[in-house]
Amino acid sequence: MALGEDIPDMPEDKTVPKYRQIDKRAGPYVMNWGRELEAQISAWEQENQSAATTAPTKRSIVADTDLPGRGAKRAKTGDLDDVMSDEAMKKSFDRNEIGKLTVPVMKVWLQSKGLTSSGKKADLMDRLENWFETK
Repeated sequence: MALGEDIPDMPEDKTVPKYRQIDKRAGPYVMNWGRELEAQISAWEQENQSAATTAPTKRSIVADTDLPGRGAKRAKTGDLDDVMSDEAMKKSFDRNEIGKLTVPVMKVWLQSKGLTSSGKKADLMDRLENWFETK
């Protein structure tokens, strides 16, 4: 070490807690707290014994149609049977408006061209753009 000091055989680790000192100072308080906690738990269990022995019951599922003013959720159905024409799709591509098309419209159009129609909207847009760029 510096200035001729001897290197200690086992340096003292300052990060290890001093358990004996902690136990000496806080030990009785912790023991009293543990006894009080056990007493409170046993008193609570005796008061709520019937609730603790029965199994919890599940809530019944209320359908959306049972609630007033709410109908069942339905998927949007439009004129998906009519495939968007190539000219209309080309116009959308030329105007950079492919992002304004809905996912079902893109999927139907891609299926009509024999391309895969799975994935997110960004994936579908990429496939559409690639189709027009390679055409």
